[in-house]
Amino acid sequence: MAVLAEWDEAGLALKPKEARFWERREATTFLSREKAWIEQWLNAWKELDEHQASTTDYYNTDQYFNHPLRKANPALIITMFIAVALSVIANVSRSPCNLVLHLMKHMLQLVAPSVTWENIPEDICTAHQKFDLDPVTTTYATCPACSFLYAPVEKDGHQVYPP
Repeated sequence: MAVLAEWDEAGLALKPKEARFWERREATTFLSREKAWIEQWLNAWKELDEHQASTTDYYNTDQYFNHPLRKANPALIITMFIAVALSVIANVSRSPCNLVLHLMKHMLQLVAPSVTWENIPEDICTAHQKFDLDPVTTTYATCPACSFLYAPVEKDGHQVYPP
């Protein structure tokens, strides 16, 4: 007879010969190995987190894997993408992009009136923010005589360049 009861997907108990463990000792050995493996990975992740917190050359990319639009309605994403693509790739100005957003919103309300389309932005700047496309940039100062680049120095919350 099996020591640990096991069930199938329907919730019915498996027959003893189908169970994974026959003795308590086998089950204990298996579970202790699993526990050691889990603790090993948890310690490795803890060490990695401590190292990342103590170093300055670490860049956290979590925001690119947990994007808020990941679970959004596909029609909403496509509508914003069309307007953002017109803005970024085709260099279309703000007013026509806002018009595209507005017209697409009305079209979606006609096609699917049961769905609320309040999340479609009215302004292209809001659509840009939702896609999180704003780059992180650093402005350097250039010496007019030798063209040497000077990185800014943070002082009192402002970027200061050498004279």
